[in-house]
Amino acid sequence: MSKYLIINADDFGITDSVNKAIIDLLEKNKISSATLMPNGNSYDEAANWSSKNSEDIGVHLTFVNGGSNKRISSLTRQKSIEDKDGYLFEDKLYFIRNFKYDEIKKEMNAQFKKIIGSGVKISHVDTHRYSIYPTYSPFTYMYLCKKCGELGVPTRWCRKGSYYVGDKINNLCDSYPASQFFAAISDFYKVPIPDYVFKFPYSNMLPTYEEKKSAFLNMLNRLPDGINEVHIHPSIEGQDIIDITGTYKERIYEYELMLDEEIAETIQRLNIKLIRYSDINSIVKCSGKLKSICNIFYYGSKYVLKRILK
Repeated sequence: MSKYLIINADDFGITDSVNKAIIDLLEKNKISSATLMPNGNSYDEAANWSSKNSEDIGVHLTFVNGGSNKRISSLTRQKSIEDKDGYLFEDKLYFIRNFKYDEIKKEMNAQFKKIIGSGVKISHVDTHRYSIYPTYSPFTYMYLCKKCGELGVPTRWCRKGSYYVGDKINNLCDSYPASQFFAAISDFYKVPIPDYVFKFPYSNMLPTYEEKKSAFLNMLNRLPDGINEVHIHPSIEGQDIIDITGTYKERIYEYELMLDEEIAETIQRLNIKLIRYSDINSIVKCSGKLKSICNIFYYGSKYVLKRILK
């Protein structure tokens, strides 16, 4: 199988500087796609551009704060997902332990509705800070897959689990039965997913441009066959991004990294095909309903047993 790569820019809509970086990279075809924060502080600008210029904009479902000093609220003002001051929780684990299923469904529906109402054609879905990561809340992930299935769009999960592509670049899921179990749930709802998902770090793990570039090139050289996704957090330099996060330099480096000719040349030399989320279904089909049900029971039993014995 060929090597495919999706480069997704998260946090579209968080600030004007982030918006400008992502728009520039999309217009220059340096990245595959971006995901838009429905309650981001610079949502309107990002949504307006997206509705007129791109079909590769997904939803960055945002249920927690984090990565920014400028706090945001939910769209539906549900009590179980906001603190006493009316903002989304900073503590992801506190959110996971305390949210109510019906309230998170209402908020998820509202975020989808807002983006669709802005004229954006949704291409795929992921979540800010992995707040509804499948192992945290399996039923919420099932509902997310149901929504994605209704929209006919992929989501961010990894079919084949973990693969080593270099130090400090973590996999979205390192657990063998968990990856296959939740992949089977995705298949049941006919939701395409990548084979591998890599988290390119921007929180003081690769603090210099040279370290980031070396790590990205190393990842490209180690990239496995199949459909891979890596997500980044680019920004141009601006006072707005400096004001809200201590990681602004790393975000700027990630923007500059995508413009580095050596990155583009390496992708071409290694015959890595840069694709979009919407291309997944044309490369690999979801399992049929009967097989996906069998896989849910098979891998689900392994997943539950592993958690019991842990």
